[in-house]
Amino acid sequence: MILNKSSDIRLVAIDMGTNSFHARFVLVPDSGEPVLLDKTKIMVDLAPKGMGKPLSKQAMKRGLHALQTIRDESDILGMDHIMAYATSAIREAENGKDYLKKLEKETGIRGQIISGTREGQLISLGIQGSVQLDDEVVLGIDIGGGSVEFIFMNKNEIFAIHSKKLGVARMIKDYVNNDPVLPTELLALESHFAVETAPILADIERFDVRKIYGCSGTLRTVFKAVNFYNEQITSDYYGVAEFNLFYHAFISLSLSERMTFKGADSARVELIIPGMQLFHYLLNRSPIERVYYSAGALREGMIIDMLNGLRSIKL
Repeated sequence: MILNKSSDIRLVAIDMGTNSFHARFVLVPDSGEPVLLDKTKIMVDLAPKGMGKPLSKQAMKRGLHALQTIRDESDILGMDHIMAYATSAIREAENGKDYLKKLEKETGIRGQIISGTREGQLISLGIQGSVQLDDEVVLGIDIGGGSVEFIFMNKNEIFAIHSKKLGVARMIKDYVNNDPVLPTELLALESHFAVETAPILADIERFDVRKIYGCSGTLRTVFKAVNFYNEQITSDYYGVAEFNLFYHAFISLSLSERMTFKGADSARVELIIPGMQLFHYLLNRSPIERVYYSAGALREGMIIDMLNGLRSIKL
């Protein structure tokens, strides 16, 4: 049954990612703060054989099923506006645009491919709307399946955005073939990171950055696990020393051992190794002192961006 609607606005923000499709269902009252009605995450694994290749029929079916499920919930909740943004896997696939046309025909949801820079802009909105920033420049990081976005910002401005093809699903397929990971594989990852993150490390120095705000699943898992391991569960940040203690205890474990490691999210540990290695590389080669977690990321930024657009139309 469709819920009764009022003059309130109901928004759905869909992040069509490499590993999963995420949706946020939000009610925006005439006056007041947005209220989260529901959220969902559906695994799709759009690039099981690597990035930049045509999406397979099986992967497209998984994505279609996920989007139809989100469409059905949107109808039940009586949502007014739906926006769906496609990131790395669809962005890089030869048949990505055709796939979005098929999804729109089947579900009525029009997806848009966004660039890495646009993705970074929306992530910054999500972080700025979620945590209390000031004039100090900080580094926001979102480690996804296909790409990683690095955003240098403060409470009001974005100073630089770097979108790098360093996502965990991509790095696993390119560099990690053993369980547990071999030291030689970690070294190969580091060699790759050394080239790809050189401009990020340069900007950390240029903007005198001392704080990182990580967001989304990989860094949420790392944040919770590091603080749990160091017995500082109530802390709102951790330092480089705390991260390194956890890293050395965790990085060489097998998948089955990681699955049962206290404090770690078992749903995330399969792909976590490249993300942890990237973080280890950055933290130990920069003056970063503290790592915080932001609950706001791409989907929250999408909602803020849509609200800003709707409000400007009303004005």
